[in-house]
Amino acid sequence: MNPEAVMMTVLREALSWKRPYGTRAEGRLVSYLARMVGQLRPDAESWVDTAGNLHVDTRPLRRNAVNQRTLFVAHVDTVHRSGGPNKFSDNKPMWEAAGKEPLGADDGAGVALMCGLIAGGIDAYFIFTRGEERGGHGAKHVVDFYPDMLREFDRAIAVDRKDVFSVITHQFAGRCCSTAFADALSDELNTLGMMMMPDDTGVYTDTAEFMEHIPECTNISAGYNREHTPQETLDTDYLKQLLAAMLQVKWENLPVERDPDDGDAEDDLKLMADMGGAPGWQAAYERWMKEDLMLQEAEALEGFDPITNVPDRRALTAEELIDMQNDPFAWSDDGRMVRYGSGRH
Repeated sequence: MNPEAVMMTVLREALSWKRPYGTRAEGRLVSYLARMVGQLRPDAESWVDTAGNLHVDTRPLRRNAVNQRTLFVAHVDTVHRSGGPNKFSDNKPMWEAAGKEPLGADDGAGVALMCGLIAGGIDAYFIFTRGEERGGHGAKHVVDFYPDMLREFDRAIAVDRKDVFSVITHQFAGRCCSTAFADALSDELNTLGMMMMPDDTGVYTDTAEFMEHIPECTNISAGYNREHTPQETLDTDYLKQLLAAMLQVKWENLPVERDPDDGDAEDDLKLMADMGGAPGWQAAYERWMKEDLMLQEAEALEGFDPITNVPDRRALTAEELIDMQNDPFAWSDDGRMVRYGSGRH
């Protein structure tokens, strides 16, 4: 299938739903993506971990692919207040929200673009995460349960940044990728028609969680603006140009210079805040710590994983996830998954 057509099809599907963390709408999108990936790349290995993240490995040699060390990540959840149908306007290149809530291009745009990369034959590892908007719950799960897998990669690429020009070098005030990597990626994208530049004003996305395991971690502009508001927009012309460029980037040739063992994201952020550094970092640190504490307290009170409510922490194959979507006993009244089949751990 045509990569751009795939991307736009997935984008419309994603934006048609409000997908807050832990809702059935969020889970349904993961199931939709599992089906789509199965059609696009029948040879790919797909599975769902117990946080509900969808993993897709399109590398021919899988974990023995020593020369294919690139990870792409995008989150399926949104900041909407509740799950359900979503309205948007797509009658011009700049798509807009059509209701009183956000468009959901953060990060529906990144999710759709990753499907375009898969359709375009990119051999890499892809993770569609859950719960990024609630403190990176899905990405934290990957770090907690699969740290050795993360160490297999040299670079982690998110497409979850506002605007149309950023290759993020810093998140949480900590260096996320090296200058050499950001310069090289920007230059390569620019030779392919983009206008990108290194940007050290990043705040947070899933790749921030991988900084202690993967040398080069970045976040690329996805073309949305005014995210988290009813005025959110998405430049679909830019998104199409970005997909075409990313399909031609020689990812494995990009320099790898940053040492992932040098520094800690939380400590770096606290140091910046204590020193009265960049405007907004003190508030960002306090908000991050408050939200993380609230999540921990909620999980302790409820006694189950806030995304999947799975007591035995078993994982699913993509096929089992798809089957679950038609099983009413797999969902509670509020749309949470309540049981899992057997599968990968």
